[in-house]
Amino acid sequence: MAKTVWISKSKALNFKKLSFLYLIFIVFFFFSSSGDYVKHFQPLSETQELLNLKLKAQLDNYKPVLKDEQTIKQSALDLLTVVDNFTKQYRKFVSEGGLKGEKIKEQKFSKQFLNTDSATLNLHVALCNFIRSFPTGYQGNLAVDLGILPEKIELNEPIKNQYLKEVPNGAIGSILSHFEMVTLSQTLKYFKQEIEEGGMIRVSSSKDSTFLQGFKSVYYVGEKIDFHFFSRDSIAPNISINQVSFTPSHRDRHYKMSWTPTKEGVYELEANIGEEFIRHSLKVIKPSLRFLESEQEIAAFLSEPLYLTVDMNGLENIRGIRFSSNGAKIETNKNQLKIIPLFEGRFTIEMYVGSNLLDSRSLVAIKGKPPIILLKDIAGKKTELGKAHCLESSSPFWQVINFNVTIISPDGSSKELKSQTRFIRNEIRTFENNAEPGSTIIFNQIRLLNANGVTTMIGAPIFIGK
Repeated sequence: MAKTVWISKSKALNFKKLSFLYLIFIVFFFFSSSGDYVKHFQPLSETQELLNLKLKAQLDNYKPVLKDEQTIKQSALDLLTVVDNFTKQYRKFVSEGGLKGEKIKEQKFSKQFLNTDSATLNLHVALCNFIRSFPTGYQGNLAVDLGILPEKIELNEPIKNQYLKEVPNGAIGSILSHFEMVTLSQTLKYFKQEIEEGGMIRVSSSKDSTFLQGFKSVYYVGEKIDFHFFSRDSIAPNISINQVSFTPSHRDRHYKMSWTPTKEGVYELEANIGEEFIRHSLKVIKPSLRFLESEQEIAAFLSEPLYLTVDMNGLENIRGIRFSSNGAKIETNKNQLKIIPLFEGRFTIEMYVGSNLLDSRSLVAIKGKPPIILLKDIAGKKTELGKAHCLESSSPFWQVINFNVTIISPDGSSKELKSQTRFIRNEIRTFENNAEPGSTIIFNQIRLLNANGVTTMIGAPIFIGK
């Protein structure tokens, strides 16, 4: 325990006099100094202004889509307008009076322009509006960076900023530039934007829990998206997408979360470990149905197979893609489609994942060349007229339903007989047997019916010489 030293009253009075003289000496020394202690603020403010020009250009070029980002950008621009007005006043003040010698450490500008009730209220309200536009979790640190006590954020009354109390003239420019720099950098940081020709504006880790990773900005509906996080402290991040929470799986200090969007739109990924956070905007779009074949190669004929190869570039992570059509039969073999149009006219090919329609392509089916017509025996084999049982189409999608038989004699006269079926009946055989030698027997007007039961066409004729 320290011993107590007793001083007599006479000596105590001498000590008090000596301390008072030291105080007077320090005060006189302070007022007699040239103000060198604030000179460094002037070149610092010039550097801050150059950085702020870059940041301002970035902010002007950024077009926010989300409502909260639009609010933050507008409040930032409003605050910058207020600060810029003070900056113009300060430049005019400097140009008229200069900043040399004693004027550097004087407080004339702050008393005349910054600390009046109207100026204080204007600046405080603009700062607080900007702070309140951010989520609650960001407001405390942002308020401190802007010289406002967190408990004063909700007050809309003249409150003197912590940075502007008794501030010397030489430091005004740097403090105003500081307000601009914090406003711009924190806004861009929230938007996850990069500075052109500069470094990435992102939240730096206050602990050892870096979990930042570059993600794409655009994904497809139905695409499986894997997000990877790394936490050196092995603390699981809190993750949400559009305020829907997700629980990541982990292995050691690596955390993984998978997500498959089912709707197109703009989504916000947020993740945090304590005060460290990531905020990343994702745009989800529907993929396009593209084919590797050129447009000139795509020709659809009724009931004839059309082979198309789907361009799967960028669609590799979409699981369960299927294809359907309202007017064609579709068979899928990996990324190749076998398409058989069922009807004449326009039909669509639709690409789905689950029940979600991703995209569609419209094609037109027309009648192709008439199929070859063959004479077949009762066993279904190609044969000669004398053994023929019926007329058959070479295409399995077309069936003969009736035909005409015309016999042209050597003298040029002709006779015709109509069959209402595809079969060669006895009257046709009698008709053929009665023809003169050298006559030409023609099976023509061969009417075909498509497998769809609706479409008909005329098949190619058959010429036989007797």
